[in-house]
Amino acid sequence: HMASPLFINGYIYDNSDPENLVCLNPADGSKMWAQPGFEKGPITAVGGYLIALVGNTGDVVLIQPDSSGYKEISRIPGLGGRSWTAPVYSNGYLIIRNEKAVACLDMH
Repeated sequence: HMASPLFINGYIYDNSDPENLVCLNPADGSKMWAQPGFEKGPITAVGGYLIALVGNTGDVVLIQPDSSGYKEISRIPGLGGRSWTAPVYSNGYLIIRNEKAVACLDMH
C-alpha cells in the first residue's frame, strides 16, 4: 500500500498486507513471518535496523531484521492518527509526520 519494500540481509521486509509487516523470501516469494498491527504503516532502514510507523496510531517501532521471526527492540508513541508517510532519517534525527503534524526525534 504505502510502504516501499526493503531488501536487508537477503530478505524483503514490507507492509504488503494491509495490516501486517512481513518478511518475504525473494527466492520463492514465501512469507517467512507476518506481524499484525501495522495498519499500512511505512518502514525505513537505518543502521541495520527497521524503523516502522504504525499506520493508525503513529507509534514508532524499532525492529531487528531477522528472517526467523519478528524481533521488536522498542516502541514509542508517535503523533497519533493516520501516519502513512515514510519516516526520514538524517544526521541522527528521525522526521515523522501524520495528517496534521510533523515531528523531529533526536536519535543520538
